[in-house]
Amino acid sequence: MQYSYNLARVTNKTSIPYSLDLHDQTILAGEVVEYRALNSITAGPNFIIESGADVTFRTGGRVNLKPGFRAKAGSHFRTVR
Repeated sequence: MQYSYNLARVTNKTSIPYSLDLHDQTILAGEVVEYRALNSITAGPNFIIESGADVTFRTGGRVNLKPGFRAKAGSHFRTVR
Protein backbone atom coordinates (compact mmCIF):
# COMPACT_ATOMS: atom_id res chain seq x y z
CA MET A 1 0.00 0.00 0.00
CA GLN A 2 1.15 3.51 -0.72
CA TYR A 3 -0.01 6.71 0.92
CA SER A 4 0.98 10.27 0.28
CA TYR A 5 0.69 10.80 4.02
CA ASN A 6 1.73 8.35 6.71
CA LEU A 7 -1.27 8.77 9.02
CA ALA A 8 -3.81 7.33 6.60
CA ARG A 9 -5.40 4.60 8.69
CA VAL A 10 -6.81 6.02 11.87
CA THR A 11 -6.39 4.45 15.27
CA ASN A 12 -7.17 5.90 18.67
CA LYS A 13 -3.60 7.18 18.99
CA THR A 14 -2.97 8.93 15.66
CA SER A 15 -3.45 12.55 14.77
CA ILE A 16 -5.65 13.52 11.84
CA PRO A 17 -3.93 15.03 8.78
CA TYR A 18 -5.18 18.18 7.05
CA SER A 19 -5.51 16.39 3.70
CA LEU A 20 -5.06 12.82 2.56
CA ASP A 21 -4.21 11.37 -0.86
CA LEU A 22 -4.90 7.65 -1.32
CA HIS A 23 -3.66 5.72 -4.34
CA ASP A 24 -2.30 2.39 -5.51
CA GLN A 25 -4.06 0.18 -2.99
CA THR A 26 -6.83 -2.37 -2.72
CA ILE A 27 -9.08 -2.82 0.30
CA LEU A 28 -9.93 -6.51 0.53
CA ALA A 29 -13.15 -8.34 1.44
CA GLY A 30 -13.63 -8.43 5.20
CA GLU A 31 -11.57 -5.31 5.86
CA VAL A 32 -13.22 -2.41 7.68
CA VAL A 33 -11.26 0.82 7.15
CA GLU A 34 -11.89 4.45 8.06
CA TYR A 35 -9.80 7.28 6.62
CA ARG A 36 -9.93 10.74 8.21
CA ALA A 37 -8.74 14.20 7.19
CA LEU A 38 -9.55 17.65 8.46
CA ASN A 39 -10.04 19.22 5.00
CA SER A 40 -10.02 16.76 2.08
CA ILE A 41 -9.55 13.18 0.96
CA THR A 42 -8.56 12.36 -2.61
CA ALA A 43 -8.75 8.73 -3.81
CA GLY A 44 -7.25 7.47 -7.06
CA PRO A 45 -5.68 6.46 -9.27
CA ASN A 46 -5.81 2.75 -8.60
CA PHE A 47 -7.79 2.84 -5.35
CA ILE A 48 -10.05 -0.23 -5.33
CA ILE A 49 -12.60 -1.36 -2.75
CA GLU A 50 -13.36 -5.06 -3.26
CA SER A 51 -16.75 -6.68 -2.74
CA GLY A 52 -17.22 -7.37 0.97
CA ALA A 53 -14.97 -4.51 2.12
CA ASP A 54 -16.27 -1.61 4.23
CA VAL A 55 -14.64 1.83 3.76
CA THR A 56 -15.52 5.20 5.27
CA PHE A 57 -14.02 8.57 4.29
CA ARG A 58 -14.56 11.08 7.13
CA THR A 59 -13.56 14.68 6.39
CA GLY A 60 -14.53 18.20 7.34
CA GLY A 61 -14.33 19.29 3.71
CA ARG A 62 -14.47 17.57 0.37
CA VAL A 63 -13.93 14.10 -1.06
CA ASN A 64 -12.38 13.87 -4.54
CA LEU A 65 -12.72 10.59 -6.44
CA LYS A 66 -10.25 10.53 -9.34
CA PRO A 67 -10.28 8.24 -12.37
CA GLY A 68 -9.14 4.83 -11.18
CA PHE A 69 -11.21 4.92 -7.97
CA ARG A 70 -13.49 1.89 -7.91
CA ALA A 71 -15.96 0.59 -5.33
CA LYS A 72 -17.01 -2.83 -6.59
CA ALA A 73 -20.56 -4.20 -6.33
CA GLY A 74 -21.07 -5.65 -2.85
CA SER A 75 -18.67 -3.23 -1.16
CA HIS A 76 -19.76 -0.65 1.40
CA PHE A 77 -18.38 2.84 0.74
CA ARG A 78 -19.55 5.99 2.49
CA THR A 79 -18.44 9.54 3.03
CA VAL A 80 -19.17 11.38 6.27
CA ARG A 81 -18.76 15.05 6.87
